[in-house]
Amino acid sequence: MKFGMTMLHEGETAAGVADLASLAERAGFDFVGIADSQSIFREMYATLAVCATKTSTIRLGPTITNPISRHPVVTASAIATIDELSGGRAFLGIGTGNSALYNLGLKPNRIEDFQAAVDRINRALEGAAPADGRSVDLKWAKRRIPVLVAAAGPKSMTVAAFAADGAIIDVGADAAIVSERVRFLRERRQAGPRAGDPFSIWIYTKGFVAATVAEAREPIAQIVAAAGNDAFRYSIESKQVPAELVEPLREFHRRYSFASHASVTSRVNVELMEELGLAQFLYERFSIAGTPGDIARRLQSLESAGVDGVLFSGVVPDKSILIERLGSAIALFKSGSRADR
Repeated sequence: MKFGMTMLHEGETAAGVADLASLAERAGFDFVGIADSQSIFREMYATLAVCATKTSTIRLGPTITNPISRHPVVTASAIATIDELSGGRAFLGIGTGNSALYNLGLKPNRIEDFQAAVDRINRALEGAAPADGRSVDLKWAKRRIPVLVAAAGPKSMTVAAFAADGAIIDVGADAAIVSERVRFLRERRQAGPRAGDPFSIWIYTKGFVAATVAEAREPIAQIVAAAGNDAFRYSIESKQVPAELVEPLREFHRRYSFASHASVTSRVNVELMEELGLAQFLYERFSIAGTPGDIARRLQSLESAGVDGVLFSGVVPDKSILIERLGSAIALFKSGSRADR
Protein backbone atom coordinates (compact mmCIF):
# COMPACT_ATOMS: atom_id res chain seq x y z
CA MET A 1 0.00 0.00 0.00
CA LYS A 2 1.25 3.49 -0.93
CA PHE A 3 0.86 6.72 1.04
CA GLY A 4 0.43 10.35 0.13
CA MET A 5 -0.62 13.73 1.48
CA THR A 6 -2.50 16.74 0.14
CA MET A 7 -0.74 20.09 0.33
CA LEU A 8 -1.21 23.75 -0.61
CA HIS A 9 -3.78 25.21 1.73
CA GLU A 10 -4.74 28.53 3.26
CA GLY A 11 -1.80 30.89 3.75
CA GLU A 12 0.82 28.54 2.31
CA THR A 13 3.23 29.70 -0.38
CA ALA A 14 4.39 27.63 -3.33
CA ALA A 15 7.97 27.65 -2.06
CA GLY A 16 6.91 26.57 1.41
CA VAL A 17 4.83 23.70 0.02
CA ALA A 18 7.79 22.55 -2.08
CA ASP A 19 9.87 22.31 1.11
CA LEU A 20 7.09 20.25 2.71
CA ALA A 21 6.97 17.97 -0.34
CA SER A 22 10.69 17.37 0.09
CA LEU A 23 10.12 16.58 3.79
CA ALA A 24 7.36 14.13 2.86
CA GLU A 25 9.69 12.42 0.41
CA ARG A 26 12.31 11.97 3.13
CA ALA A 27 9.64 10.73 5.57
CA GLY A 28 8.75 7.86 3.24
CA PHE A 29 5.61 9.14 1.51
CA ASP A 30 5.03 7.94 -2.05
CA PHE A 31 3.04 10.83 -3.52
CA VAL A 32 2.02 14.43 -2.87
CA GLY A 33 -1.27 15.90 -4.08
CA ILE A 34 -1.68 19.64 -4.53
CA ALA A 35 -5.09 21.20 -3.88
CA ASP A 36 -6.81 23.23 -6.61
CA SER A 37 -9.00 26.02 -5.25
CA GLN A 38 -7.92 29.31 -6.82
CA SER A 39 -9.96 31.63 -4.60
CA ILE A 40 -8.39 30.31 -1.39
CA PHE A 41 -4.98 28.83 -2.26
CA ARG A 42 -1.98 29.62 -4.48
CA GLU A 43 -1.97 28.42 -8.10
CA MET A 44 -1.82 24.64 -8.18
CA TYR A 45 0.23 23.90 -11.32
CA ALA A 46 2.81 26.57 -10.51
CA THR A 47 3.20 24.96 -7.10
CA LEU A 48 3.56 21.51 -8.65
CA ALA A 49 6.32 22.86 -10.87
CA VAL A 50 8.25 24.15 -7.86
CA CYS A 51 7.71 20.82 -6.06
CA ALA A 52 9.12 19.00 -9.09
CA THR A 53 12.38 20.92 -8.75
CA LYS A 54 12.66 20.22 -4.99
CA THR A 55 11.99 16.45 -5.07
CA SER A 56 13.40 13.46 -6.94
CA THR A 57 11.27 10.35 -6.32
CA ILE A 58 7.85 11.29 -4.96
CA ARG A 59 4.90 11.36 -7.38
CA LEU A 60 3.13 14.68 -7.90
CA GLY A 61 -0.33 15.72 -9.09
CA PRO A 62 -3.54 17.68 -8.48
CA THR A 63 -5.89 16.53 -5.71
CA ILE A 64 -8.29 17.51 -7.05
CA THR A 65 -8.73 19.62 -10.20
CA ASN A 66 -11.91 19.90 -12.28
CA PRO A 67 -12.84 20.28 -15.98
CA ILE A 68 -14.82 23.52 -15.65
CA SER A 69 -12.46 26.11 -14.19
CA ARG A 70 -9.78 24.43 -16.35
CA HIS A 71 -10.58 23.16 -19.86
CA PRO A 72 -9.73 19.45 -20.27
CA VAL A 73 -7.04 20.09 -22.90
CA VAL A 74 -5.53 22.90 -20.82
CA THR A 75 -5.38 20.39 -17.97
CA ALA A 76 -3.72 17.79 -20.21
CA SER A 77 -1.09 20.30 -21.30
CA ALA A 78 -0.44 21.42 -17.72
CA ILE A 79 -0.02 17.93 -16.26
CA ALA A 80 2.13 16.81 -19.20
CA THR A 81 4.41 19.77 -18.45
CA ILE A 82 4.64 18.73 -14.79
CA ASP A 83 5.44 15.20 -15.95
CA GLU A 84 8.25 16.55 -18.11
CA LEU A 85 9.64 18.71 -15.30
CA SER A 86 9.52 15.87 -12.77
CA GLY A 87 11.03 13.18 -15.00
CA GLY A 88 7.83 11.14 -15.36
CA ARG A 89 6.45 11.40 -11.82
CA ALA A 90 3.08 13.07 -12.50
CA PHE A 91 -0.45 11.81 -11.96
CA LEU A 92 -3.74 13.62 -12.46
CA GLY A 93 -6.52 13.66 -9.88
CA ILE A 94 -9.79 15.09 -11.21
CA GLY A 95 -13.37 15.41 -10.00
CA THR A 96 -16.59 17.20 -10.87
CA GLY A 97 -15.61 20.26 -8.83
CA ASN A 98 -16.09 21.67 -5.35
CA SER A 99 -14.87 24.91 -3.73
CA ALA A 100 -12.98 25.97 -6.87
CA LEU A 101 -16.35 26.23 -8.63
CA TYR A 102 -18.65 27.33 -5.81
CA ASN A 103 -16.39 30.29 -5.02
CA LEU A 104 -16.74 31.40 -8.67
CA GLY A 105 -20.50 30.98 -8.67
CA LEU A 106 -20.23 27.95 -10.98
CA LYS A 107 -21.77 24.50 -10.73
CA PRO A 108 -20.09 21.09 -11.09
CA ASN A 109 -20.34 19.00 -14.25
CA ARG A 110 -23.26 16.73 -14.91
CA ILE A 111 -21.91 13.20 -14.71
CA GLU A 112 -22.14 12.54 -18.48
CA ASP A 113 -20.24 15.77 -19.20
CA PHE A 114 -17.66 14.84 -16.61
CA GLN A 115 -17.02 11.47 -18.25
CA ALA A 116 -16.69 13.23 -21.62
CA ALA A 117 -14.09 15.55 -20.08
CA VAL A 118 -12.08 12.62 -18.68
CA ASP A 119 -12.21 10.96 -22.10
CA ARG A 120 -11.00 14.20 -23.71
CA ILE A 121 -8.04 14.40 -21.33
CA ASN A 122 -7.11 10.79 -22.09
CA ARG A 123 -7.25 11.41 -25.84
CA ALA A 124 -5.17 14.57 -25.51
CA LEU A 125 -2.48 12.78 -23.49
CA GLU A 126 -2.44 9.95 -26.03
CA GLY A 127 -2.12 12.35 -28.97
CA ALA A 128 -5.41 11.13 -30.46
CA ALA A 129 -7.54 13.37 -32.69
CA PRO A 130 -10.42 15.18 -30.93
CA ALA A 131 -13.79 13.55 -31.40
CA ASP A 132 -15.33 16.77 -32.72
CA GLY A 133 -12.96 16.79 -35.71
CA ARG A 134 -12.45 20.56 -35.45
CA SER A 135 -10.24 21.39 -32.48
CA VAL A 136 -6.57 20.54 -31.91
CA ASP A 137 -5.39 18.71 -28.81
CA LEU A 138 -1.89 18.03 -27.46
CA LYS A 139 0.77 17.17 -29.99
CA TRP A 140 3.78 16.83 -27.73
CA ALA A 141 2.86 14.75 -24.64
CA LYS A 142 5.43 12.01 -24.01
CA ARG A 143 3.34 9.44 -22.15
CA ARG A 144 -0.17 8.58 -20.93
CA ILE A 145 -0.11 10.08 -17.46
CA PRO A 146 -2.27 8.13 -14.96
CA VAL A 147 -5.68 9.75 -14.43
CA LEU A 148 -7.54 9.11 -11.17
CA VAL A 149 -11.15 10.17 -10.69
CA ALA A 150 -12.33 11.48 -7.32
CA ALA A 151 -15.49 9.57 -6.47
CA ALA A 152 -17.94 9.12 -3.62
CA GLY A 153 -21.14 7.78 -5.20
CA PRO A 154 -21.94 5.06 -7.74
CA LYS A 155 -22.12 7.40 -10.75
CA SER A 156 -18.70 8.97 -10.24
CA MET A 157 -17.24 5.57 -9.34
CA THR A 158 -18.54 4.20 -12.63
CA VAL A 159 -16.80 7.04 -14.49
CA ALA A 160 -13.58 6.10 -12.68
CA ALA A 161 -13.98 2.41 -13.51
CA PHE A 162 -14.90 2.98 -17.17
CA ALA A 163 -12.66 5.92 -18.12
CA ALA A 164 -9.72 6.31 -15.73
CA ASP A 165 -6.65 4.51 -14.41
CA GLY A 166 -7.86 4.61 -10.85
CA ALA A 167 -10.15 6.19 -8.28
CA ILE A 168 -9.64 8.36 -5.22
CA ILE A 169 -12.67 7.50 -3.13
CA ASP A 170 -13.91 9.84 -0.44
CA VAL A 171 -16.20 7.58 1.57
CA GLY A 172 -14.30 7.64 4.84
CA ALA A 173 -11.94 5.19 6.49
CA ASP A 174 -14.39 2.62 7.83
CA ALA A 175 -12.95 -0.63 6.47
CA ALA A 176 -16.37 -2.28 6.00
CA ILE A 177 -17.70 0.63 3.92
CA VAL A 178 -14.43 0.94 1.99
CA SER A 179 -14.48 -2.79 1.23
CA GLU A 180 -17.94 -2.47 -0.33
CA ARG A 181 -16.82 0.42 -2.54
CA VAL A 182 -13.65 -1.40 -3.58
CA ARG A 183 -15.70 -4.42 -4.60
CA PHE A 184 -18.12 -2.21 -6.56
CA LEU A 185 -15.25 -0.50 -8.39
CA ARG A 186 -13.53 -3.78 -9.29
CA GLU A 187 -16.80 -5.21 -10.61
CA ARG A 188 -17.53 -2.10 -12.67
CA ARG A 189 -14.01 -2.14 -14.06
CA GLN A 190 -14.40 -5.68 -15.31
CA ALA A 191 -17.80 -4.83 -16.83
CA GLY A 192 -16.54 -1.77 -18.69
CA PRO A 193 -14.52 -0.86 -21.78
CA ARG A 194 -11.17 -1.03 -19.96
CA ALA A 195 -11.60 -4.45 -18.37
CA GLY A 196 -8.20 -6.00 -17.77
CA ASP A 197 -6.30 -2.69 -17.64
CA PRO A 198 -4.50 -1.83 -14.38
CA PHE A 199 -6.71 0.05 -11.92
CA SER A 200 -5.64 1.47 -8.56
CA ILE A 201 -7.93 2.51 -5.71
CA TRP A 202 -6.86 5.17 -3.25
CA ILE A 203 -8.88 6.47 -0.33
CA TYR A 204 -8.85 10.06 0.89
CA THR A 205 -8.93 10.44 4.66
CA LYS A 206 -7.88 12.65 7.53
CA GLY A 207 -5.25 11.56 10.01
CA PHE A 208 -3.25 12.80 12.96
CA VAL A 209 -1.04 11.17 15.55
CA ALA A 210 -1.08 12.10 19.24
CA ALA A 211 -1.11 10.52 22.69
CA THR A 212 -4.90 10.10 22.67
CA VAL A 213 -7.72 10.00 20.12
CA ALA A 214 -9.20 13.24 21.49
CA GLU A 215 -5.88 15.08 21.12
CA ALA A 216 -5.42 13.71 17.61
CA ARG A 217 -8.87 14.85 16.47
CA GLU A 218 -8.52 18.52 17.37
CA PRO A 219 -6.00 19.53 14.61
CA ILE A 220 -8.14 17.89 11.90
CA ALA A 221 -11.52 19.30 12.97
CA GLN A 222 -11.80 21.72 10.03
CA ILE A 223 -11.08 19.12 7.36
CA VAL A 224 -13.42 16.58 8.97
CA ALA A 225 -16.15 19.21 8.67
CA ALA A 226 -15.17 19.66 5.01
CA ALA A 227 -15.49 15.89 4.52
CA GLY A 228 -19.04 15.99 5.81
CA ASN A 229 -19.81 18.53 3.11
CA ASP A 230 -17.95 16.84 0.27
CA ALA A 231 -19.07 13.25 0.71
CA PHE A 232 -22.80 13.78 1.17
CA ARG A 233 -23.61 17.03 -0.65
CA TYR A 234 -24.96 15.42 -3.81
CA SER A 235 -26.50 12.30 -2.32
CA ILE A 236 -26.98 10.75 1.12
CA GLU A 237 -28.88 7.61 0.17
CA SER A 238 -26.95 4.32 0.21
CA LYS A 239 -24.06 5.93 2.11
CA GLN A 240 -24.71 4.33 5.51
CA VAL A 241 -25.88 7.52 7.22
CA PRO A 242 -27.99 6.97 10.38
CA ALA A 243 -31.58 8.03 9.75
CA GLU A 244 -31.54 10.58 12.57
CA LEU A 245 -28.58 12.40 10.96
CA VAL A 246 -30.00 12.78 7.44
CA GLU A 247 -31.81 16.06 8.10
CA PRO A 248 -28.93 17.54 10.16
CA LEU A 249 -26.60 16.74 7.23
CA ARG A 250 -28.91 18.50 4.79
CA GLU A 251 -28.99 21.54 7.06
CA PHE A 252 -25.20 21.37 7.30
CA HIS A 253 -24.96 21.50 3.51
CA ARG A 254 -27.35 24.44 3.28
CA ARG A 255 -25.31 26.49 5.74
CA TYR A 256 -21.80 25.29 4.88
CA SER A 257 -19.32 28.13 4.24
CA PHE A 258 -17.26 27.54 1.10
CA ALA A 259 -15.33 30.71 1.89
CA SER A 260 -13.96 28.84 4.94
CA HIS A 261 -13.55 25.50 3.15
CA ALA A 262 -10.45 23.57 4.33
CA SER A 263 -9.41 26.51 6.51
CA VAL A 264 -6.93 26.04 9.35
CA THR A 265 -7.92 29.36 10.95
CA SER A 266 -11.71 29.60 10.63
CA ARG A 267 -13.86 27.35 12.81
CA VAL A 268 -17.16 28.36 11.19
CA ASN A 269 -17.81 24.92 9.68
CA VAL A 270 -16.50 23.07 12.75
CA GLU A 271 -18.92 24.99 14.97
CA LEU A 272 -21.75 24.21 12.55
CA MET A 273 -20.83 20.50 12.61
CA GLU A 274 -20.89 20.52 16.40
CA GLU A 275 -24.10 22.56 16.61
CA LEU A 276 -25.95 20.03 14.45
CA GLY A 277 -24.72 17.01 16.42
CA LEU A 278 -22.63 15.61 13.54
CA ALA A 279 -19.15 15.72 15.06
CA GLN A 280 -18.87 12.20 16.49
CA PHE A 281 -20.29 10.57 13.36
CA LEU A 282 -18.00 12.53 11.03
CA TYR A 283 -14.86 11.95 13.12
CA GLU A 284 -15.49 8.21 13.24
CA ARG A 285 -16.35 8.00 9.55
CA PHE A 286 -13.72 10.27 8.01
CA SER A 287 -10.60 10.19 10.15
CA ILE A 288 -7.82 7.96 11.39
CA ALA A 289 -6.68 9.58 14.59
CA GLY A 290 -4.82 8.32 17.64
CA THR A 291 -1.50 6.78 18.64
CA PRO A 292 0.96 5.33 16.09
CA GLY A 293 -0.36 1.89 16.98
CA ASP A 294 -3.95 3.04 16.37
CA ILE A 295 -2.97 4.37 12.95
CA ALA A 296 -1.06 1.20 12.03
CA ARG A 297 -4.02 -1.01 12.93
CA ARG A 298 -6.41 1.10 10.85
CA LEU A 299 -4.03 0.98 7.89
CA GLN A 300 -3.86 -2.79 8.15
CA SER A 301 -7.66 -3.00 7.98
CA LEU A 302 -7.72 -0.78 4.89
CA GLU A 303 -5.05 -2.87 3.18
CA SER A 304 -7.15 -5.96 3.90
CA ALA A 305 -10.14 -4.15 2.34
CA GLY A 306 -8.25 -3.94 -0.96
CA VAL A 307 -6.99 -0.35 -0.86
CA ASP A 308 -3.89 0.43 -2.96
CA GLY A 309 -3.15 3.88 -1.57
CA VAL A 310 -4.08 6.21 1.29
CA LEU A 311 -4.11 9.96 0.67
CA PHE A 312 -4.06 11.92 3.93
CA SER A 313 -5.38 15.46 4.17
CA GLY A 314 -2.71 17.99 5.03
CA VAL A 315 -5.12 20.61 6.39
CA VAL A 316 -3.59 21.10 9.82
CA PRO A 317 -1.89 24.07 11.51
CA ASP A 318 1.59 22.49 11.22
CA LYS A 319 2.15 20.11 8.31
CA SER A 320 5.74 19.31 9.30
CA ILE A 321 4.51 17.72 12.54
CA LEU A 322 1.83 15.82 10.65
CA ILE A 323 4.35 14.53 8.10
CA GLU A 324 6.85 13.40 10.71
CA ARG A 325 4.29 11.70 12.97
CA LEU A 326 2.40 10.01 10.13
CA GLY A 327 5.73 8.95 8.65
CA SER A 328 6.53 7.17 11.91
CA ALA A 329 3.10 5.50 12.00
CA ILE A 330 3.49 4.38 8.37
CA ALA A 331 6.91 2.94 9.18
CA LEU A 332 5.34 1.04 12.07
CA PHE A 333 2.65 -0.30 9.74
CA LYS A 334 5.25 -1.36 7.17
CA SER A 335 7.33 -3.08 9.85
CA GLY A 336 4.41 -5.38 10.62
CA SER A 337 4.32 -4.36 14.28
CA ARG A 338 0.98 -3.38 15.84
CA ALA A 339 2.20 -2.39 19.28
CA ASP A 340 2.21 1.21 20.47
CA ARG A 341 5.57 2.88 20.82
